[in-house]
Amino acid sequence: MKTIGLLHDIGRFVQYEKTKSYNDATTKIDHGKVATDYLFKEEHIQDFAIPEKYYSIVETAIYNHNKLEIEEDLTEEELFYVHLTRDVDKIDIFRQEATIENKSLIEQISPKVKEAFFEHHLINIKEIKTKSDETLVELAYVFDIHFQESYTLLKDTDNLELYLSVVEVDKGLEDEFESIKKEVRTYLEERIEE
Repeated sequence: MKTIGLLHDIGRFVQYEKTKSYNDATTKIDHGKVATDYLFKEEHIQDFAIPEKYYSIVETAIYNHNKLEIEEDLTEEELFYVHLTRDVDKIDIFRQEATIENKSLIEQISPKVKEAFFEHHLINIKEIKTKSDETLVELAYVFDIHFQESYTLLKDTDNLELYLSVVEVDKGLEDEFESIKKEVRTYLEERIEE
């Protein structure tokens, strides 16, 4: 898992070099695919001390860590590492995004984004029309965490609360933001209690 954790965002280097941004929505670069191409098609995986028998797991976990939907027909072991990588990545994203980017709810949320959020779905980044949409896309990551232990870790780290605390909210959208906060907090608590 340490190897996957270290390498899963290696595609970000190419993304930033080309665009000076890490934002998948604006750069239109799939950093998970870029990472697996770099590591496996260009064979840079050989630069790391990883036994070849783990290549499939590493490649599958890295490729799927940022996808809206996970590939089908994965082995049980591959699926375990995909879920683990996605969970840990999402927990870290809340902390990271809260400290490096301005988060806001200063304009109306697009109807499709709001609907998907309140139905507890991940939101396709192609639906982002506003900064408010971008904030909801990230908050919807809560709905895609797989392991109960990951929900507990998310709560214990306070990463979600940190994220919520830095969102700039327009006066006309304060009630809506309270509803959004209640939705993610309630969902988190319910998953922990299952």
